[in-house]
Amino acid sequence: MARKKTPDFIEVNSEQTQGLLERASSNTLQTADIELLSQILASYEYLHEVVADKKTTIARLRKVAVRIQQRKVEQSLR
Repeated sequence: MARKKTPDFIEVNSEQTQGLLERASSNTLQTADIELLSQILASYEYLHEVVADKKTTIARLRKVAVRIQQRKVEQSLR
């Protein structure tokens, strides 16, 4: 199975997550919430595929983590 392109990982804090869950449960999601959910689910799906791949090594997981950190730094500099 071909692995998908690495998604743009985003940093989400517990306040954002809790707010998102509250809006979802009260059926008041906003456009930004839908984009956030989409990014979270894409990241989860990618990580799940990487971890589920029996050929994945610890080194590969570290590379993914480094890419996440690099993107966070790039986003903070924008």
